Amino acid sequence: MLSERKRQVLRAVVDDYVATAAPVGSRTLARKYRLGVSPATIRNEMADLEEMGYLDQPHASAGRVPSDLGYRFYVDWLMGIRELAEAEIQRITELFARRRGQVEELIQHAAQVLSESTSHLALVLGPPTDRLAFKWVHLLPLDPGHAVLLLAASGGLVQHRLVEIPAHLEAGELQAVFSALN
Repeated sequence: MLSERKRQVLRAVVDDYVATAAPVGSRTLARKYRLGVSPATIRNEMADLEEMGYLDQPHASAGRVPSDLGYRFYVDWLMGIRELAEAEIQRITELFARRRGQVEELIQHAAQVLSESTSHLALVLGPPTDRLAFKWVHLLPLDPGHAVLLLAASGGLVQHRLVEIPAHLEAGELQAVFSALN
């Protein structure tokens, strides 16, 4: 586990790097974050954090940037948790109640709500597709040469795509193919 001073330095590096997108130096941290120690002490702590894998140094004369491990530690241990306002809870509840079973749309709306609630960029990932099992596949002919392919999978995932099909196929032939697949 990290000492309290290392935690403070890591928090300051992540906060400053996220705000500026520039490598962070010890003098910058000493001036901006009032850590109560000299730039030399901060530099030593940053060197230790780099050795531990929490920070990276893009090149010798640059400041430090958070590594993946540094971001992970920040998110898990240093980032403050903010309680949602009652209006936010109500909005999220209503959103998910209306969109039940529409996984792709739910994911898009979840990202939007998260982004608006935090005033930051939000990324929401859906369920891993390598664990999905198909429930059924169906093809709806639109016109000669085109159809809509419907795929339903476990977890409520439904996908639809416009696909090209051989123009000479009859509806009965298509139905036989998808009956066999199902």
